[in-house]
This record gives sequence, C-alpha cells and structure tokens, in this order.
Amino acid sequence: MASYTTGLKLTQPNLGDTGWGTTVNSGVTALVDQAVAGAVSVAVTAGGTTTLSAIADGASSDARNMSLLITGSLTTGQTATVRVPATGAGVTKLYSIRNEAGQTVAVETSGGDEVSIPHNRALLVRVTSTGVYEAVNYAASLTLDTALAATSGGTGQSSYAVGDLLYAGTTTTLAKLASVATGNVLRAGGVGTAPAWGKVDLTTDVTGILPPANGGTGLSDPGANGNVLRSDGAGNWTSGTLASATTSAEGLVELATDAEVQTGTDATRAITPDALRKGALVSGTVATATGTSVDFTSIPAWVKRITVMFAGVSTNGSNFIDIQIGDSGGIETTGYTGAQTNIIGGGTGGNNYSGDAFELRYNGTTTALSGHLVLTLLNSATNLWVASGVHGVDSGLAAMCFSAGQKALSGVLDRLRISAGGDTFDAGSINIMYE
Repeated sequence: MASYTTGLKLTQPNLGDTGWGTTVNSGVTALVDQAVAGAVSVAVTAGGTTTLSAIADGASSDARNMSLLITGSLTTGQTATVRVPATGAGVTKLYSIRNEAGQTVAVETSGGDEVSIPHNRALLVRVTSTGVYEAVNYAASLTLDTALAATSGGTGQSSYAVGDLLYAGTTTTLAKLASVATGNVLRAGGVGTAPAWGKVDLTTDVTGILPPANGGTGLSDPGANGNVLRSDGAGNWTSGTLASATTSAEGLVELATDAEVQTGTDATRAITPDALRKGALVSGTVATATGTSVDFTSIPAWVKRITVMFAGVSTNGSNFIDIQIGDSGGIETTGYTGAQTNIIGGGTGGNNYSGDAFELRYNGTTTALSGHLVLTLLNSATNLWVASGVHGVDSGLAAMCFSAGQKALSGVLDRLRISAGGDTFDAGSINIMYE
C-alpha cells in the first residue's frame, strides 16, 4: 500500500506495487510540477475569509501550488483574509503570493500568525505549524539599477556634487540645489516656490535686522517677542531677555500678585500700592464656634501680629475661654502668664493666671462674648509673644473684660487654638487676621 511524503503529500509506492507508471505520473511527477511551478487564483470578498483546503495525499490540491494570485474587488476600508493550511511540525511550505484584490489582504493559518500584503504587491512567505511569516527580511547588501524614488523613501538622485542641497521639487520628488560662491545666503522664494541662493540687502530685504555699528556685526534676528536690544560694548548688537532684578543688580522686575504679597516669600517681585493695600492684612476663614475648640493652622512664618476676633461666642458652661499658640511641634500647653479682669457696672473682678493658655473672662451660659485679642511677636530670637485684648460680655451684664499676657514658643509660630476651657461652644463666629 502506498504512503505519502509529510510536506507535499507526494505518493511513495511500495516495492511490489503494480501500475508504477500511473502512480509516478499522477502521484509524484504532476504534484512536484504543481508544487514548484503551479499557480492558482484565490478570490476574496469584503470582510470574508477564503480557506484553502489541506493538501490531499497524492492528489492535486490548490494549497500545493507555489504561486497564489489573490483577486477581488475590495474598496477603501474593506479587508479580507486568505487562510492556508498549516504544515506539520518541522515542515515549511513556501508561497509566492501577489495581491490584486484592491486593498490589503491578510494571509494566515487557523489560529496562527499572519502577514499582510498590500494591493499590487507580491511577497514570498513561509508557512509552518505556527503561522505565516515573511520568507526574506534581510539583505547583506543591495544595489539598485535605478535610484529609489522619493515616494519609496529614497531620493531619486544617483549622484551629487559637493555642497548640493536637497529640497522638494514637487510633492513627490526631490531636487538638487547646487552650491554657489561664498557670501550668498539661502533665500525663500515664497510658499510653494523653490529656494535659491542670493545676496541680502539689509536696508530693503529683511524686516527687523539691524546693520552693524562701527564696523561690528549686525543683529540678524531680534528673537522672541519681548526681547530687548543690547550692545556688547564692541560695536555689536545683541538681543535677549533681561535677567530678574536683585538688590544689587539691575534687571527685569515683575509685579507681585495679591497672593504673592500675602504669602510674602518671593524676593524678586515689586509691590504696587494696590497690592500692598490688599496684602497688608491677611484674613483667615471665618469659623463657626462649635465643638470644644477651633484651630487655625498654616500661619506663615513671617507673621508678626495676629488678631483673634469673636462675635457672639458662647459655651454650654462657665469656664473661661482659652487661646493657645504653637509651632511645628504642636500646640503648647504650658508657660502662659498674664492676667484678666472685668468691669460690671461700678464693680471689678479679675485674677492673674499662670498655666496652659491665655485666658478670656467669661460669665456663664446666659452670656455671649464679642471682641478681640491681639498677639504680637516681641522677640523673634526667643519666639516671645505678648497678648492684649478687650471684649464685651453681652446679654444684659454690661461687662467689659480685659486680658494680657506673654508666652515664649519652642519654635516659629504656625498655629493657634481657641478652646472653650473644657466646655463646648454652642454659638458665635471666630476668625483671625494676621500681618
């Protein structure tokens, strides 16, 4: 019984078989001719897959042909696929494929890798058990009988003279511009016109060019918008931006924004009267007096005075209201000394304090406090702050209260806390203003 080759499925008669002439002619000779020189057309349709059946044992098969011509009438945007049979493991089948279907066509095996062949292009591919691949993608050297056209990535030129320049002669070709005598410059002829060599008349040809002074060089280009004209001291013009001014050097001075004035950290800006007025006092965010305390944080390091303001603030108890200050280490709760007092009608009352906060006198749950306390930095070397304030206690008591004290922090002040002295705020508004 005959067997068949693994790759091209050619007939292999066994010893003793009869009819050798017919077997060899139809099962070997004709099939080898088909595999080496055979050609077949493969028609494709838009979005479809045309599949070539597996190569049959000892019989003519389209997939055995060496050359495949892909035909069809694909239009712009349409695609198609040709599926060829994968080979067995270790076997490679070559195809010479030309695509005349109108658009790019993919060639693949079922579930394997693929190659794409553009319209009117031919490609030699190899098919294995894992897919379809380009058969040739490397050449050690290449010599062309004619120059490669610009549309294919070449120049279309076959020779050059030293100094030649290439430019777009048309939308699809490159042309050569020969070099000329010393002193000429490359001049634009206008949009859509070829460049040319020529002389430049500084007085008529070029806008923005300054002639040389005292035998020096001219300024060929003033540069970007906003540049200034400068002399280098040797008869030459230069242009460029001004450096920022400093306390010791002249230069460009930018105006500070309101936010920059309030932040106070930029040393290169100039302050206008308007910005100075707006930035002299910086207001915090008004806080409703709720909870056991109200904090103000991120106070800038440059601040020298803080005014704490109260409007209708009350608590659910009768403890004095406390004000504490702090630095990056947190709110400090020791080292406050001072005194507070009040005047009610014709009488007075008060006491000294030494403890955990500046104290504001308060007269109980039926009253409300309105006024302010001013904190001023007395000594920046020791971070010593002094406090003084006055506020009224309303709700019919006709009381005026005064408070003063001092506190040295461990570091630069950056936060402040107003607390209800162990009670809870139940009404009013609190804010700060610093400068």
